Amino acid sequence: MLNKKEGLGIFYRMNPNRSNMASRLTILIFLIMVVLASCAPKALKVATTDPLPVPDVTTPSDKNQFSIQVAAFEARARAEAYIKQLQSLGTEACTVETSNGMWTVRTGIFETKEEARNQALELQSEKTIDDFFIINAEDPLVSETEKDPDNLQDRIVKTAYSYLGIPYVWGGTSPKRGFDCSGFTLVVYQRNGFELPRSAAAQFRIGEPVPRDSLRKGDLLFFATGRRDRISHVGIYSGNNTFIHASTHDACIRTSNLSKSYYKKRYKGARRLIRIGNM
Repeated sequence: MLNKKEGLGIFYRMNPNRSNMASRLTILIFLIMVVLASCAPKALKVATTDPLPVPDVTTPSDKNQFSIQVAAFEARARAEAYIKQLQSLGTEACTVETSNGMWTVRTGIFETKEEARNQALELQSEKTIDDFFIINAEDPLVSETEKDPDNLQDRIVKTAYSYLGIPYVWGGTSPKRGFDCSGFTLVVYQRNGFELPRSAAAQFRIGEPVPRDSLRKGDLLFFATGRRDRISHVGIYSGNNTFIHASTHDACIRTSNLSKSYYKKRYKGARRLIRIGNM
């Protein structure tokens, strides 16, 4: 009877290709593993992109805008007639009603004051417009003239003088019906391209304070004429220590001397709306 060792020897001698089959089987298993590995799902590659730029959300209302004011009229018809004249010369314009019924004529909306001024100077060189003012289109409280400030001061005083003798009427803002003190200054300045608040107290809060010894023509003068020490009266300085105002005592537009004891005691200060030396 064969033992185990002898039996294995006989088996290998009877199967000479056994070792070759083992090698082939090994190679086959390896190839199967390679194929399976190639079929396995690959990790997804996440695409990376630069972040989107943040959009500019600045709107025109976030910035001051400017317009060219070229005239102001009491009657809308006159303003509209002037607009037609400008349009015939190739310039578009519009009319804007102010708080007391005056009609201003304006042209253009500009992002900067420099752009507005350049356009106005071009229109002026073409003889399309005469005098002009660059105003804040959103809040035209204080306009700035682009011409000689001394000339503008004289024009304001000249406009004020043109109303001498007009009756004093409480609450009045019309040459036809009469003026009160702040209605008078409002219309005079408005005719020269400025927008003022309605009351004397409110007008006292705008512009630049002016020392008594530095007054110039066109400055607004303020007084406390009532029992309480509050601003209640306003006039326009006309030079040589005089001013023009709607006087309740004389019931009309007249000139008075600032040195008169009544006004000297009640004088509260002055405001300047015309920029001097920095146009």
